[in-house]
Amino acid sequence: MSDNRLSIFDAHAGGPLATISPSDRAPLAEAGSAPNPALTLHRMLRGRYLLVIPAALALACAGGLAGYFARPPTYTSTGLVRVAPNIESSVFRTQQSEIIPFYDAYVQAMAGMLRSRRIIDRAVDDLAKTQTGWPLGSDGVAKMIEALQVDSSRQSQLVAVRVEAETPVLAKKACDAVLAAFDDMVIKNDQQRAAADDAALERFTRDMRSRGAQLRDGIRKIAEDAGYATEDLAPVHAARLEAIQKLDSDIKGLETQITFLEAAAPGSPTPKPAPAGSDSKAAGSAPESDQAAAAAPSIAAPAGAPTAEDFAADDQELDRLLQDMIKYRSLLDANRTKFGPEHNEIKGLNRRIEALQTEIDARVKLLAERRGWTVGSTGKGGAGSLAQMKQKLAQLRKVHLTLTDEATKIWRAKDEIRTKKDELDDVAKNVEFARQRQEERRVEKTSIEQGRLSIASPADLPPGPSKDRRLMLAAMGAGVGGVLPIAFAIGIALVRGSYRYIDDVEAGETGLRLLGTLPDLSGGTPEDEEIASLAVHHLRNMLQLQVGDVEGRAHIFTVTSPSASDGKTSLTLALAMSFAVSGNRTLVLDADLVGRGLSRKLNLLDVPGLTDAIEAGGLNGQVVPAGVPNLWVLPAGTNDSVDAENLSRAKVRRIIDSLRAKFDSVIIDTGPLQGSLEANLVAPLSDRTILTISRGTPAKLVRATAERLRRIGAVCAGLVFNRAVSADMTGSLTSASISIRHASTARVKADSPELPSKTKTERSAMARAIRNSRLRDDDAKGDGAAA
Repeated sequence: MSDNRLSIFDAHAGGPLATISPSDRAPLAEAGSAPNPALTLHRMLRGRYLLVIPAALALACAGGLAGYFARPPTYTSTGLVRVAPNIESSVFRTQQSEIIPFYDAYVQAMAGMLRSRRIIDRAVDDLAKTQTGWPLGSDGVAKMIEALQVDSSRQSQLVAVRVEAETPVLAKKACDAVLAAFDDMVIKNDQQRAAADDAALERFTRDMRSRGAQLRDGIRKIAEDAGYATEDLAPVHAARLEAIQKLDSDIKGLETQITFLEAAAPGSPTPKPAPAGSDSKAAGSAPESDQAAAAAPSIAAPAGAPTAEDFAADDQELDRLLQDMIKYRSLLDANRTKFGPEHNEIKGLNRRIEALQTEIDARVKLLAERRGWTVGSTGKGGAGSLAQMKQKLAQLRKVHLTLTDEATKIWRAKDEIRTKKDELDDVAKNVEFARQRQEERRVEKTSIEQGRLSIASPADLPPGPSKDRRLMLAAMGAGVGGVLPIAFAIGIALVRGSYRYIDDVEAGETGLRLLGTLPDLSGGTPEDEEIASLAVHHLRNMLQLQVGDVEGRAHIFTVTSPSASDGKTSLTLALAMSFAVSGNRTLVLDADLVGRGLSRKLNLLDVPGLTDAIEAGGLNGQVVPAGVPNLWVLPAGTNDSVDAENLSRAKVRRIIDSLRAKFDSVIIDTGPLQGSLEANLVAPLSDRTILTISRGTPAKLVRATAERLRRIGAVCAGLVFNRAVSADMTGSLTSASISIRHASTARVKADSPELPSKTKTERSAMARAIRNSRLRDDDAKGDGAAA
């Protein structure tokens, strides 16, 4: 035997009856100690392993297969789009040769365009047309949005386009569809814009040339309308102005001569001085004119500083110059509102005015040196000459009016031609600019058509899966499937919360120690009966160790349970047999006035007992022998007037005290503590109360019963776990103990043939009593079968 176990020997047989484990000598668990999770899990699954493990394996396999085939591997096809910052030119600098400002932002914009809904819709439509197996409509768009990835990094010209799909071919086709959509809607659009620019430039050139032709036709028509075949009307206009000026001079001279002649006529006032330097040419070639001029008196120069106007009064040339000055100043004032100071017309007028001013100054200086005025005299034939001069003056004025109108018309035509020629110059500049641009685009055609955007690399065919989660999903599925039965079993254990094994009792929160364990005798094997015998002796020994030996005073033990059918009556009888065979004068008392299970087992229902003794106020022959040495029985009794409702503590105490004086041990059988009034009455009067629970009793009910015992003041010796499985029994009552017991019995028989028959009889009676007390559930009998 091991050193850490206490052996209990039968006094008669001399062999080991049971062993006491260290757990029997101490509380189950120290207060405050943390539970072991592994042991807790084991307690929940114990007894269910045969169901849980196959179910877990089956569900793990099913979950693994489901996970493996839940999501197929995906393949990623990659294509590249190049976004060049500029395109190197050959000769000319073009828009493409300039570096894009904010280049990184432009690259990001192109990456966003690749992810845009327009590109995705176009790609899905193309895939639908080729019948690649890609989903149609909104499902295909949603799948493409999830599968498409566009990556771009700073300072890089390449934008990576990746598409995931279930097969390599589908991934490549989907990626090609995205690149093709981008090429058609963005890259080719840029190229189309370049072609459109060429066409627009060609239209502009054609329009400018057409406009130039229109302007030239207009200039020619203006010249024709003015009556001239040439477009350069400036010389013509200058000639007309010169002729007008000459006419002005002639008209002025005639007007002066006519004035002097009219003044020299008889009865006329003093004639005005004739213009200086006038001669016969000013008045014509008639002799009368010369005579009138010769007869004119001399006029002195006016006092004070003479002015140009003073000299112009008698000087035709100076008068002409002053008239030209007035005319040109008028033109200058009129043209200032139409042209700027830098215009050629304005500059020409200013130069002309400056020249006139120089001539006027020179003429005034010349005339100022002269001192006298010559006055012509009228003579014979003067009247006829005067009439001729007046007729000539009228003709000159008519010619002057005609020339003036013609000069005005020429001036207007010249102005219109000049305006159109200015516009024609602008048109010619535009045509030259367009021609130069066309030449640049022709030379740089390759770079312009290439553009900044291009497909650098088409979609590749993936050599292998990019994501393969089958193993991971299979592991997850197997894990979930394997855990489900375990979780289900744990859930059942938590919901039911019953005691199924000794481990459950030891881990229970009742505050009570495990006093003993009784096996399940439903199999009826001799080995189970032997184990039950050892367990009962072990229990009796534990009780004796608790109460000790007090000479002349019996020990009172009450056996109760949380509920019916826990086997407490069978345990009471077997425990009483154990005390009896150990040499103690033992009484077994049936205090279960409702169930009367003990009286029924011993066939003593019609025998006077406890109720009769209580009614009589004491014992008077109610104790009867049980047919086993040292064992007596006090049945429940036959007096129906005494029941559980009218029992009193004093009456019961009186009976128990009288039994203490006559017996060494008294074992009391009561009803379940939660539903039995007599159990609540008897338990506090006992030295120890034994709480019997059977396999499957709810833990909540056991805790409530233990709390009830504490409240009523009963001293609980501990728990007895009934109907335990064989594995629980071998944990404390090992097969080695049983074998030693059998070997010891055989040795006694061989070595002591004179062994008294009493020992053999007692041992047979014990075994027979235990066999007759098998714990079986019997609803009709109210308290179960044998222990």
